Amino acid sequence: MTEASFKRTVLFVAAAASFLGPFMISTVNIALPAIGQYFGADAVTLGWVATSYMLATVVALVPVGKAADIAGRRKVFALGAAIVALFNILVLFSINLSFLIICRVFQGIGGAMIVTTSVA
Repeated sequence: MTEASFKRTVLFVAAAASFLGPFMISTVNIALPAIGQYFGADAVTLGWVATSYMLATVVALVPVGKAADIAGRRKVFALGAAIVALFNILVLFSINLSFLIICRVFQGIGGAMIVTTSVA
């Protein structure tokens, strides 16, 4: 890989990762009416679906940043991407709202791993 293509790849990954965090927070808001109808959930429970990702991301930012300083940013970024991918797949198989909220929490932790290390 040439240096120019490596720089383009790094720029693409950093831009995509910076986009992923806010995208994951906001996209679920569009799906909340369908989620509520599918699971027969009330507004308070649907609020937890949206809030659980954001709350987990905010809580995990500082510890993940420290872990990235210790273990290496590239490793933490890769692990975060794997966690987000895994729990994005598991969300598809949500059998109830509790499982969906738990998956969103883990997505938030993975999202914190990506957001914290993407620019660095």
